[in-house]
Amino acid sequence: MIIFRVDGSLEIGTGHVMRCLTLANEFKKRGHDVRFISRKTMGDMIELVESKGFIVHPLPLIKKNLWEYIEKNWQEDANTTINILVNKRVKLLIVDHYSIDAKWENTLKPYVEKIMVIDDLANRKHSCDILLDQNYFVDKQTRYLSLIPSHCLQLLGPDYALIRDEFIDYINLKRPIRDLKRLLLFMGGSDPTNETEKILKYILPIINEHRIIVDVVVGGLNRRRDRIKDICSENKYLNYHCQIDNIAEIMFNADFCIGAGGATTWERCALGLPTATIIIAENQREITKDVSSYGACICLGDLGNITNERVQQVLLDVKANINKLNEMGDLCRTLVDGRGTSRVIKEIQNVV
Repeated sequence: MIIFRVDGSLEIGTGHVMRCLTLANEFKKRGHDVRFISRKTMGDMIELVESKGFIVHPLPLIKKNLWEYIEKNWQEDANTTINILVNKRVKLLIVDHYSIDAKWENTLKPYVEKIMVIDDLANRKHSCDILLDQNYFVDKQTRYLSLIPSHCLQLLGPDYALIRDEFIDYINLKRPIRDLKRLLLFMGGSDPTNETEKILKYILPIINEHRIIVDVVVGGLNRRRDRIKDICSENKYLNYHCQIDNIAEIMFNADFCIGAGGATTWERCALGLPTATIIIAENQREITKDVSSYGACICLGDLGNITNERVQQVLLDVKANINKLNEMGDLCRTLVDGRGTSRVIKEIQNVV
């Protein structure tokens, strides 16, 4: 049995659950009994996980900020989790949660054989046997040295990026960009600050003038999705997509993307999709800047500092320099080859 302790919510977003689902699907293919433990809250993803064929053990409903609640009430969260694990032979407990640290993990150790942590903050101590940080950091080899046990196996960098199955068919299909004819706009599964609508207003004059098709993707947790759908219905160049299963196909067909930082960064890179990235959360800042320095994206900066002029200028610049787009796409593919999930599985099997 392999169990994931992970949450999704309006403020947390969907990324943690989605990357855990990627790993869970691979374990399920190999015959493991895979289950989830997730907290009930506004915008939780429990139904989605169940729809993928996994048993979910729900933790009691919390209406407060989930980050703060679990950080302050970690003992209660740990004890409730233990009640679920008792009398189960858990081979591996995988924790993907910014509010959980070594205190919680040490409490759970007697009830599981091994613990794996998925993290990218490197801001707290962990008591685990495996640590996965799939993100690109210049200092990745030293970030966790003082935060984990000496025996802990570290899986660091985009070589271990958890890329979903739907992307595999497109990874080896390279499509040269000949013009900026199709744009993808995707600001994450929940987009709590409504960046999608704001960026749409910025880019409408450009796309109308140059006849650029825009695929506007929103998640099921986006509270403004009906408003965005209405905007898209009023313009022949806008295609509206909500909670879709073919994001890989849409990414592959796009010439350029405006998107949020986070886990989707690695999916875009795996398909060689040049992107102007907006930092919508603090944990995306260092990643986005380092990927931009590598040359695999354009960093537009923080969501609070994005201007109409800046967004429009970026679109005009890349349209005028298609060679730059192709070069950026090549660097994306160099950074992420799309085979990270199988590497992670192989490394886990060597330890567990």
